[in-house]
Amino acid sequence: MKYARHGLLHQFIMLSAVICCIVCTVFCAMLFYVRGYALRSSRQVLENLHSQTLLRLEEYFTSIEDEAYVVCYSSTLQDYINLNDAAAQIDMSDSLRSLHSGAYLIVDSLIGIAVFDPEGDMTYSSKTSLFTQDGLPEALTQITFYHYTKLFTADTAPEISRDCFAMLSPVYAMLPGNRLLGDRVGTLVFTLSTDHLLAILKSGGTADQVYLVLTDAEDNVIAASSNAAASYHRRRLFEADPPAALLDSGLSPDGWRLYGYLPHSFLNEDMSALLFIVAVTGITFLGLLILLILMLRQKILRPISRLSGFMARVPADEQPVRFESHANNELGEMIHIMNRMLDDLEQKNSQLRSSEAKMYAMELSRKDMEILAYRNQINPHFLYNTLDCICSIAMYHGADDVARISESLSTMFRYAVKGGNFALVAQEITYVQEYASIIGYRFMNRISIHVEASPEALRQKTIRLLIQPLVENAVFHGLERQVGPGNVYVSVSLNAEGCLQVSVQDDGIGISGEALAALQESILEAQSESPASPASEKSIGLRNIARRLHLYYGEAGSIRITSTEGAGTTVTVILPTKKGGASCIKS
Repeated sequence: MKYARHGLLHQFIMLSAVICCIVCTVFCAMLFYVRGYALRSSRQVLENLHSQTLLRLEEYFTSIEDEAYVVCYSSTLQDYINLNDAAAQIDMSDSLRSLHSGAYLIVDSLIGIAVFDPEGDMTYSSKTSLFTQDGLPEALTQITFYHYTKLFTADTAPEISRDCFAMLSPVYAMLPGNRLLGDRVGTLVFTLSTDHLLAILKSGGTADQVYLVLTDAEDNVIAASSNAAASYHRRRLFEADPPAALLDSGLSPDGWRLYGYLPHSFLNEDMSALLFIVAVTGITFLGLLILLILMLRQKILRPISRLSGFMARVPADEQPVRFESHANNELGEMIHIMNRMLDDLEQKNSQLRSSEAKMYAMELSRKDMEILAYRNQINPHFLYNTLDCICSIAMYHGADDVARISESLSTMFRYAVKGGNFALVAQEITYVQEYASIIGYRFMNRISIHVEASPEALRQKTIRLLIQPLVENAVFHGLERQVGPGNVYVSVSLNAEGCLQVSVQDDGIGISGEALAALQESILEAQSESPASPASEKSIGLRNIARRLHLYYGEAGSIRITSTEGAGTTVTVILPTKKGGASCIKS
């Protein structure tokens, strides 16, 4: 079943769509706010955890450096380094191990201590040592302060079960007496596992919500709060999706940095439950809305549509019909009232049709009498002038001219008194040409009438005696009082809308502004519903033609006059044809 573009169903659907859009907008705004709140909360957690972890790492590295300082400048290590006898150094190994045992107790995750001479060769190693095979690289023998470096992982060094890093400290000779430092005499190396670093990174208790990653200056991962955190850091530069939050802080050990990440995936996991609730709510709301639309269509819109179709058929039905409805509601009451109104309307229409039939017959009779009166108002002035012309020519010329004028005059009288209200344009043109012949004789060819008509226009029908009165007005009102030759141009054609257009133009004396305004007002009055009595007309002029156009064509026919004093006058008449139809009203 089809409904109007702005029907109730269409409007209700549009209203429902607007409500859905509003609800969706509210849900989206709520989700956006909740997501923003979750992001701010998670970012605050990340900032707190990052700052706490950074502080604990600084404390851890400080403890390593403090213990390294104690070991480097203890009398035991100083005496050990100053011994040039290898056998004596072996004898002091036990004392040195006793010294180092305290470092194992103080420094968490310390798994090895080694001492190297200035050339990088190892002179002492306790437990797991660093560079035991090849010694220190040359670059590390030149350090002047504490230096941290990543060593190896459990994968690359099978003999070590844990990831390790090293802290290197230069050892200088302590001068006796003034406690000043002298020349560099060696390097102390602490080998540490990353267990304590991992413990620090995981100590915040939120490792499952954020990622913490510790890297060296070359961006190598030293330790991470989880394997996922380490993987995320390694691939973050190659992923287009940046983290929801990122913190980056430098540490004192040789450009090491602590990264804190808040991935979008964590926020999405937190939002999944809320999204599920919103989706279920939206689907439920949409289902209820569709159910409401179906009920509205079945209970209200379908009966109204049937009622609308019934009301559209009522004017066309010859027999009285009534709408049947068994609805026991407001709609049923409205239908009952409508049926009762139809009964009253049928009775009044019967009376109205009887009255209209009588009025229509009277109106037809009145218009026939009025049209007949207009057709019988041909002014005899033209006949008298023509007869005078015949007499003058007969006295001056031979019988041929008299015969020609007499023939033209006879043709015109026969056409004028012929029955019928309409004629072909071709017949009207012939009538004008006969009239032009007489005018040529009368004014000794001083006045010329030029006729041009298109073949399509010649086949059209128009009211009788339309064009010749316009030409006669042009001759006697525009050219007769003019000194010198004059011309009348008659053009008949079909315009762009398919309407018949008749134009009569002269190059005579024209009409003054006041006279033109009065003439136009007279034409408008003739086209009104209550014009002056036909008996008051003295000629078959423009007012007569305007009245006939109105009676035959109504609003579809028009007459327009334009004039310039001293330059001539143009009268244009537009009539409807079968091709043009009602479009002539707009022209």
